[in-house]
Amino acid sequence: MNEPIKRIALLIDYDNFNNEEDLDILLKELNKEDQLVVTSIAYISNTETTGKKTKDKWIKFNLTPKLCVGYGNNKNVADIEIAIDSMELLNKDFINSFCYATNDSDFSSIIKKVKSENKFVIGASSKNMRDTYTSLCDEFISVNLIKEAKDKKSDLVNKDIIALVDKIKNFFIEQNKQNSKLYLSQISEFLKKDSRNFNPKNYGASNSKLLSFFEKELSSFFNVIRDKDNTTYYISIKSK
Repeated sequence: MNEPIKRIALLIDYDNFNNEEDLDILLKELNKEDQLVVTSIAYISNTETTGKKTKDKWIKFNLTPKLCVGYGNNKNVADIEIAIDSMELLNKDFINSFCYATNDSDFSSIIKKVKSENKFVIGASSKNMRDTYTSLCDEFISVNLIKEAKDKKSDLVNKDIIALVDKIKNFFIEQNKQNSKLYLSQISEFLKKDSRNFNPKNYGASNSKLLSFFEKELSSFFNVIRDKDNTTYYISIKSK
């Protein structure tokens, strides 16, 4: 049974998540075949991040800017606006998922509340975040890791892949399936549970699809087995 399309409300803490390349990577990750960004808002409290180049970015990425005006010395005015809008968007039936793009971890309470309303939550950042924060999300997009994988030399990428292969093989052993096969969906669930920011692109893959990752980058280590209906996939460890 196909899962419903994720209809995403993208809320960007633009004061600290505004790099054009970061935005480009994030939007490409969100607008996959089973996902659709239905509203995207950039919250700005620091007017230094505005200007013609900024306006061009808003147009390019179809972002709706929202200037957050604070009174006094409140530095979290954008965070407050994001929290308020989140509560309002929870009542929109056409939204079933939320993405919070920010480089600070002030959104823990919002994420917990949104998840308690049975909404799917995607976190995103362009720097390393604490595991305690990323684990709150159903999925996490580490834009910085995707960028780093592009720039890494092949030998460094290979080291990361070997470490991942060992992790997957250990999972086979834990399931007592080292001489058998596992559903691709089982492995996907394990990898996402092990690390919310797991993404084949973190390892230099050209896209985020796990099946393609096993068929290409991991083909030296694993076999991909298709069921007769071509809709069910299994993975087995390749014999040496």
